[in-house]
Amino acid sequence: MERTRRHPTAAIALVPVMFVLLLLTACSDDESGSRMDALRRNRALWQAQGLEDYRFVEKKSCFCYGDYLLPTRVDVRDGEPVRAEVVADGRLMPAHLSLTVDQVFNRIAQAIAADYDLLEVTYDPERGFPTHLEMDPGGGVADAGFGVDISDLVTLEPETSCQPPPPLDCECTAEFPAVAYHYTAWSEVGDVAATGCVVLTITTTPGSDPPTRDVTGTRCIAVRCLADAGSAHHGAQPVGGQIDADGRMYLDLNSGTADNNIFLDAVVEETPAGWISGNWGESHITGTVAHGRFLLDRSYLTAPAPPSGTK
Repeated sequence: MERTRRHPTAAIALVPVMFVLLLLTACSDDESGSRMDALRRNRALWQAQGLEDYRFVEKKSCFCYGDYLLPTRVDVRDGEPVRAEVVADGRLMPAHLSLTVDQVFNRIAQAIAADYDLLEVTYDPERGFPTHLEMDPGGGVADAGFGVDISDLVTLEPETSCQPPPPLDCECTAEFPAVAYHYTAWSEVGDVAATGCVVLTITTTPGSDPPTRDVTGTRCIAVRCLADAGSAHHGAQPVGGQIDADGRMYLDLNSGTADNNIFLDAVVEETPAGWISGNWGESHITGTVAHGRFLLDRSYLTAPAPPSGTK
């Protein structure tokens, strides 16, 4: 039987290589430990402040669709994102697409534990929250990276105390072509004024040129923070309206059933997206008597798979 004998010089040549590999492994372990120490130290600094209600501006970078990447002002209440608006124009977006500070910390911990190829983190020196995160697991996946910048973080005062709304005996059910949306309305000062659901059916208006679309449906709304919560606001009502050729939507949330009309005004895409946001108002014979912002969020109910880079 033939045996292969390793030449002594070959064994000697392996020593520097093994030393370099050991050195690189030790450096990697030291770097990972240093990053974890920094994470723990800054997370403890953040948690020591006990902030559950705060606002910040969030700018994400990832392989995602357009609006998700826009700088967004996020309100967090009791540790959960409850309101998100595009900084540039105030358009509302689904809050569940935003990350809280604690969720960004979780992303960092995940990257450290998985030894990501790229991990860059900057922490606020006084309050500990991450101001910059860039991460990529590597492995040749072109769209796996994710980044987020957090700025302008301020503490929020507690929301205005409101009486609990009366119980609702209505619900929103939708069968094709109807679509159900979760409904949230905010008062002029930013408190949640009403929540509920709206079912809409959108059809092209026969013979319209340029083409317009009719909107019909129902709604079921619980009022929270409106001073005058009459029948025009609370409960089940028919919905009617139209989307004009320019995409301007105008809806009456109690179509033909009350003296006070609750109307929604927004601009929508040719095919309505997962959410629609705009202005709401209450009109009377004397004119507009209340107004604020609203969000119709279809993704809240259907819970689709989040886009790349979301929680």
